[in-house]
Amino acid sequence: MKETVTLTLEPVPVESQSRAGASNISPSTAFPAFFEVPKFPFDVQAKLDQKECRLTSSDRNKIIRTLYESMAQYKMYFSLPVPVLIAYIPFYTTFNATLMCLKYFCRYPTTEEYVQVAKALTLRYPFLKDKEGNGYHTWHMSLKRKFKFERTPLAEVEEVKRLKQKFGHSKKSLQPEESSCKEITRPLEINAVGEDATSIEGHVKVLQDQYRRTQPETHIVEDRMRRTFAWRRQEITSGMTVEDVVNKYPFLKSPSGLYQEIGFLYKCVQLSRHFREHFGHITSSVLQLAQGKSPLAKLHKEAREESLCEDHLGIDFKAALLMLPALFREKLEHFIVLGESEPSSPYPTVQVQETTDWKTVFTRRVTAVIKVDGIEICHANGVDEGALAAFCAYFVFNLTYPSHLKNTLVFLQRYVLKLTVDGDKPLPTPVTRIINLL
Repeated sequence: MKETVTLTLEPVPVESQSRAGASNISPSTAFPAFFEVPKFPFDVQAKLDQKECRLTSSDRNKIIRTLYESMAQYKMYFSLPVPVLIAYIPFYTTFNATLMCLKYFCRYPTTEEYVQVAKALTLRYPFLKDKEGNGYHTWHMSLKRKFKFERTPLAEVEEVKRLKQKFGHSKKSLQPEESSCKEITRPLEINAVGEDATSIEGHVKVLQDQYRRTQPETHIVEDRMRRTFAWRRQEITSGMTVEDVVNKYPFLKSPSGLYQEIGFLYKCVQLSRHFREHFGHITSSVLQLAQGKSPLAKLHKEAREESLCEDHLGIDFKAALLMLPALFREKLEHFIVLGESEPSSPYPTVQVQETTDWKTVFTRRVTAVIKVDGIEICHANGVDEGALAAFCAYFVFNLTYPSHLKNTLVFLQRYVLKLTVDGDKPLPTPVTRIINLL
C-alpha cells in the first residue's frame, strides 16, 4: 500500500522573493581596481607564450570568451543599483521574471571596466596591440559585443523589454535608401585674402578660356585654381551643386584636377604616386585576406594564368583594389559598376561602360567614368585611376561617406593615403582589425 504525503505550501512575501533573487544572482565581489589577466585555453596560451601575433579568429574568440567569464564573476550593474531596479519591477512579477531582469541588467560593465580589461590584456601581451589607434580598441569592442551577445537570450523577456524601454533603450529605425548625396561639415580654416567677387570672376574666365584650348598652359591653370581655391571651398560648403561646381571650374572634370584639389586641401603633392606606392606595399596581403571572401578571387587567378608575367603586378594591384570592400563585408557594386546601366548610388561611383567582364578590367586599361549624383564628372584611364578619382570626389564636393562603403573609404583615407586632420574620430573597429592582419 502506497504512503500518501501531503505538502502544504505557504505564499512567500514579495519582498523576500526580491531579496532572494538579488542575493542569488549577484556575484560575490566587486570589480577589482587591478584586473589580473587569466590563463587562456592551452592551445591559445601556448601561442601567447611564444609571442605569436598572428592569431586566428578562433584564437581571438577564445581569448574574449575567457575574459568574459573572468569579468562575469564580478558585480557589474547597469547604471542603477539592484535595489532600484527591483523597485521598478511590479509586485505581481514572477520570481523567474525578476531573476531574468536582474541577470540582464547585471551584465553591463562600464566603459572604464571594459577599457581596464582590454588594457590589461595588451600590457600583459604587448604584441596583441592594434597597429593603429590606442592599441586596445578592437579588444574593447570585442568584449562589448560578447556581453551584448550573452544578454540577447534575456532581451525577449517581457519585464526586461519593459525596463529597457523605461530606461531609454530603443532600437533605431532603419533609414530609407538615400536618393542624393549628403554633405559633411568639415573644418574650414581658409580665407580668400586679396580676392573678391570681381577678381574671382576674372580668374574663372581665364580658367574657362584655358579649358577650351587644345593645350592649356599648366602653370596658368594651377595658379588660377590655387587663387580661387578658398572662394571655391566656401561656395561648395554653402551648398553649390556638383553640376554647378564643375561647370564653373571645368578643370575639376579630370582626375588630375581632383588630385590637385586634394593637394590644396591637405597640403600634399603627388597623391597618385603615394596611392600606388602605399597600396602596392599591401597588395599581396589584401589578395591573401580576400581569398574566400570575394567572388573575384577566382577570376583574378584565371586572369593571372592567362597573362604574361610582366603584367602580374598591374593585375594584382587592380584585383586587390576591387576586392578591398569584401574585407569589410561591403559591396563592390556600391563603388565600381560594369555596363551601361546607371549606378544605383548617388555617391561617387566608377562606371566601366565598355565591358561587363571583370577579367577584362583586371588585364586592360579600360576607360572608367566617374559619376556623382547622376552627373558625369570625368573619365579615367583604368579602374585604379578611376577609384582614386572617385575617392577624391568625396572631399572635393564635400560629401560624407555612405554607411554602405564607409570602412573601405576610411581605410583608403587614413591608412593608405595618410590623410588626417585634427579631431578625426578613432578608426572604426573593422578597419583596425584589417590593419592588424596586414
